[in-house]
Amino acid sequence: MTNVNAVIVSLKLSEGFGTDVERAGVLELEDVLRAAVESRNVGDLDGDEFGHGSVTLYFYGADADSLFSAIEPVLTAGQLLAGAKVVKRYGEPGEREVRISWDRTGRRRERAVAAKRGRRFPPPKIGDVVEIATPNGFGYVQYTHFDPGYLDLVRVLDGTFGERPSADVLAKLTAGPTAFHAFVILQDAVKHGEATVVGSYPIPSHARKFPVFRDGLPNPRTRKVDDWVLWDGKRRWHVGAISDEQRKLPLLVVVPVSTLGPQIAEGWRPEKSTE
Repeated sequence: MTNVNAVIVSLKLSEGFGTDVERAGVLELEDVLRAAVESRNVGDLDGDEFGHGSVTLYFYGADADSLFSAIEPVLTAGQLLAGAKVVKRYGEPGEREVRISWDRTGRRRERAVAAKRGRRFPPPKIGDVVEIATPNGFGYVQYTHFDPGYLDLVRVLDGTFGERPSADVLAKLTAGPTAFHAFVILQDAVKHGEATVVGSYPIPSHARKFPVFRDGLPNPRTRKVDDWVLWDGKRRWHVGAISDEQRKLPLLVVVPVSTLGPQIAEGWRPEKSTE
């Protein structure tokens, strides 16, 4: 995504990750927005992040203004402007931005933000171990795969630490079991200082294969997923109801680093999800 413009859209939800109905509505909205930008050939919808009472959608293309021109009519038609915020970014993180919001009457406000020339962090590479702050200290993940649609896949390593472990301890931690897998926008998190690369270690043999994920839309009436879909990075297949073992499979969502930290701290696992 180097030298690519971005449009980042944040929409309010009623609670943390939103209700099942809200999440289903966001997925439908994403289909409409994706079609809008692709029909004009101005870019792509590259992922979403749920958490902290909002959802953020990431669009990338050659020109931020053209991207926003394609997106704005959909937001207006869907009456989604209340609490909505948009950032048009002309380059990589830290470059010039225009921030857009709407008041209660629907009047649009724009504010330009000058480019920041701060410290540049090298992008993480496959095999890198990355440190993330959690409520209980530091947690660690290893970057294992990249997917064009969902971006950076990490394996979460067990435990939290009051201070950064030694290289030997990190090596043993990395060679150990995987707590769970998650897609994150790791490149941006490192650039913004939300995560820190602390070393590069071999990916253990048990973690080299791309994992199988589960995905599904909640039934609006029951708010439960009736027909689960599994995805192995290449193909999708329907399985209907899932077994207790399949419930341990990771969820096919992009998780904000700000959400991943608390999940690591509380020992979260995919089977604890309420979907």
